[in-house]
Order: sequence, then C-alpha cells, then structure tokens
Amino acid sequence: MTWDDWLPHYRRLVKTYNKTESGEQCAAYFEVLKGFTPLVIERAITRTLAEEKYFPAVSDIREHASYVMAGMLAPASICDVCHGDTWVDAEPLQANGVTYTNVVRRCRQCVPQPAGVA
Repeated sequence: MTWDDWLPHYRRLVKTYNKTESGEQCAAYFEVLKGFTPLVIERAITRTLAEEKYFPAVSDIREHASYVMAGMLAPASICDVCHGDTWVDAEPLQANGVTYTNVVRRCRQCVPQPAGVA
C-alpha cells in the first residue's frame, strides 16, 4: 500500500470519529499498516468502523486487517464437479434459431436449486 492509498482511509477514520487530523499519527499508522494491500485495508477500515466505538488504535486496525486476510486466503470448499468455482459447463442452448455452445450453469452440488429446476 502506498501513502496515497492510505490517506483517504485515515481521513475517513478521522471524519467518522470526529477527530482532528494529525500528520504524526497518520504516518505512524501508515508505517504499521503499509504491508497490507489497499483492498485489505479498505475492508479492515470498514470492519473497524462497524465494530469500534472509539477512535481505534493501530493495533485494532491491524487485527481487523489480519482477519480480513485470513478470510481472503481461506481455500474455497472444493467440489469434485466444479472445483470450487460454482459454475459448470452446460448443454448447448438453442434459442431463436441460434445454437449457443458457450453455456454455463450453477453447480447443482454447491448451489441449491429452486424447486422445479431440473
């Protein structure tokens, strides 16, 4: 993550908790969090705002970022049909006189089908 990625998140924290910006605090938080990707920080800040009542310590944000990372790195459940993708190739479809061969459907083992769907 770069400084330009971090600054909007810091400003979001400051605005949400009605605090004044501090360059020193912003830099200190950045030093601790710069190893995370911008997406992880975005999700961690969102989670922090939802769960923390007061302006969070950098350790709180880092903890939320670690949980976000753990969730992102967890392997998807692997199905022997779709291999965790939830989509499988389907039979060709004919509509309006055209045969479509590049057709997919949801994996029936992974995604519950509505009643009446064959």
